[in-house]
Amino acid sequence: MAGQKDQVFKELLREFFPDFIRLFYPHIAEQLDWSTLRFLDKEAFTDFPRGEQHEADIVTEVKTLEGKPELILVHVEIESRRRPVSFPERMLDYYFLLRRRYKLPVLPIVLYLSPGAGGLVVETVREPLFGIDLLTFHYLAIGLPDLSAADYEAVNNPLGATLSAWMRSSETAKIERWLDVLRRIVAYRLNPAQQVLVTSVVELGLPLSQGEQVELQQRTVREPEVLEMTTIFERWGLEKGMQQGMQQGMQQGLKSAVLRMATRKFGSLSEGIQQRIVALQAEDELNAVLDRLLTATSPEGLFTN
Repeated sequence: MAGQKDQVFKELLREFFPDFIRLFYPHIAEQLDWSTLRFLDKEAFTDFPRGEQHEADIVTEVKTLEGKPELILVHVEIESRRRPVSFPERMLDYYFLLRRRYKLPVLPIVLYLSPGAGGLVVETVREPLFGIDLLTFHYLAIGLPDLSAADYEAVNNPLGATLSAWMRSSETAKIERWLDVLRRIVAYRLNPAQQVLVTSVVELGLPLSQGEQVELQQRTVREPEVLEMTTIFERWGLEKGMQQGMQQGMQQGLKSAVLRMATRKFGSLSEGIQQRIVALQAEDELNAVLDRLLTATSPEGLFTN
């Protein structure tokens, strides 16, 4: 699960990097020329102690606006869990390796997905000797679970609503939080791929039980734009299931996808409906049921034109 979270957040930052910096560090964002932003792919380093290889999560190159334009690097690491002993030293290693490779100033940031950082903080690495701080290294840190959702959900920024799902909130009902997040995200008119991405982040932050998924679907029926967004996300889930199914057998993968998503949408399936799905053999029949699943109002509607 940690790997899945990290990968989704990497994709989120690549898609919304300026919004990410604007949300948490607006004073820094206004000093950067975002038209010059460039991602440096797969910054891998092998010169760690013990010959270990590490790959930096996100490294970008961007020019500053203040005074004479200067090229800098912004490095972001995503941490699913806090490792207070080993991780700070790794941030220091990354800083020196990036600084040496590119000979540019580096702004280091870590995004924590687990509690304990204390919100928006600056973390420090010191190397003392004989009472002297020979080295003092600072990096910016964002502890999502320690931040207040109320401070970010209404900010004019698509990531404010999205990442509020990971923050502490006085609202404990997950369905209400989901609805509030989705309504705020809809207002940004994101494209379908972006909608899938931000909804994936919300789902990881606010996981729903099967019953809660059904209730959410029912609650969005009267809100067309929110319903369309959840439908796009469901379709992505179906396609993901289909891709996994190709590795295990196309027909079985399709059947599993239909059964899983139909149960998620309708709450429960009678034995007769389950048998009808399992009995389907032709790929075009299974694909037709997948298409109907997005608009069907009852399990029986899966088998009618």
